[in-house]
Amino acid sequence: LDVAPTDLEPQYELWTGRRETWLHALPDAEQFEHDRPLAEGADLPAPRALSDAVASD
Repeated sequence: LDVAPTDLEPQYELWTGRRETWLHALPDAEQFEHDRPLAEGADLPAPRALSDAVASD
């Protein structure tokens, strides 16, 4: 999977509001809870810890 099967390059990456409990953070990768803002300087909701985003039983 190191070589993409096409010349298309992603321009945008979506983020989900949930995270599987077994899925660990990637080293050296920033973790975000929401998609990027629509415009530069747009207001964002207050950040929450990723552990708070996981639903508990």
